[in-house]
Amino acid sequence: MPRVYSVSEIKVMLSGILSSHAELKNIKVRGKISPLRNTYFLSDGGIGIGCFIPPSIRTRYAQLLVPGTSVIVKGNITLHTDPGFNEYKIDVSNITFDTDGVEAFSMSQVKRLLLKIIENQFEFIDIRARGIINHVSGLPGNVLSLNDSDGSAILCQLHNNTLPNQHREEVFVRGKICNFSTRNKIQYRIDVAETEPYTPDDSIAQCQCEGCDSCQPQEGMCPPLQDPEYKLCARCYHESPDREDRVAQAVYAYFNALGGNGFSPKKEQQIQIGFDNRRADVVLVKDGTETFAAIAECKGAEYEGNGRAQLNGYLSASNTDFGIFANRVDPSRWEFYKEQGQNQYNPITPDQFKKEIRALTDPVLQSARNRIDTLESENEQLRQIQQRLREQLGDVKALLRSAMQGVDRANEEIDE
Repeated sequence: MPRVYSVSEIKVMLSGILSSHAELKNIKVRGKISPLRNTYFLSDGGIGIGCFIPPSIRTRYAQLLVPGTSVIVKGNITLHTDPGFNEYKIDVSNITFDTDGVEAFSMSQVKRLLLKIIENQFEFIDIRARGIINHVSGLPGNVLSLNDSDGSAILCQLHNNTLPNQHREEVFVRGKICNFSTRNKIQYRIDVAETEPYTPDDSIAQCQCEGCDSCQPQEGMCPPLQDPEYKLCARCYHESPDREDRVAQAVYAYFNALGGNGFSPKKEQQIQIGFDNRRADVVLVKDGTETFAAIAECKGAEYEGNGRAQLNGYLSASNTDFGIFANRVDPSRWEFYKEQGQNQYNPITPDQFKKEIRALTDPVLQSARNRIDTLESENEQLRQIQQRLREQLGDVKALLRSAMQGVDRANEEIDE
């Protein structure tokens, strides 16, 4: 029988997926601000998203939080933590006036980005969930709420022939997770293909993930991570050492040990790729410049996504020779790459990587390389001077030949 998830487990999975995507971190979104209960709402007139603004930021930017003010907010896109909410929100870290020329996402672009992220998760294409069906006032009759006993809920879009027989019926639903807009908000739901009555015979075994006590008391199987080498479930993953932010911190410490002598690690470094401003997770950069010794793309233990393609794009766009793809804290599990010509990046060993990077950051070797570069430049200048002298000598020879021919003709005329 296909694995069945509880509503709270689905939300844990969804939260983990959002937190693993660099595109949703420190994202800039433009819109008009308006109060919404105890928080704020950002919209562009059509759709919008809630904003959690900490008190310190509300105080600092009070002049911008006037209803109808066009602003750009910066922060991380996450989920509402309230059990009954099915909405995304922005945890705001900064607010500025919306001015021309500032690159920021529109609300429709945010919606498309969230849709792309959700659609790329195979777990959500055909998911089976268990819960209690409740009607929701103010929504169409075929939009219902699937509830857990702890109050967690997720909206479900049902087809007419799949409607349960009665309110508060416990059911299994099968469908896909998708995004939609209702009440002018970007929300998520299950688009249900079919429902089945719940029977005690369908009870699910307890979570079997290794070494994790927190989810053992939970009813139902915790959502698993599909990585065959990683044995924690999605719920337990949030406390695991191989979460993306911890992987990035491990790479930062690794770069810090390799750096020095004018090279330092930086997180969330902006890199221009075409018309897009992207952010590489960790870079080793020469201080005061935009010259990178190495770039690392970091993911969590499960959420590899298109991380290797992202790394290749960062390396190519910045003309950086060395890269790391990491989705574990342990450096022995990382993948190391070196540019081999024409933006082709081949794997190298960790020892080769260390040797190459230390050669780049070693001041003696760097001085020697600079001297070689200077000599090569001077040699090129001498070659160009030599070429110009050859050309000038050729011109002089041509003039002499012409003059001699003139003398010969003059002598012939005298003899006649």
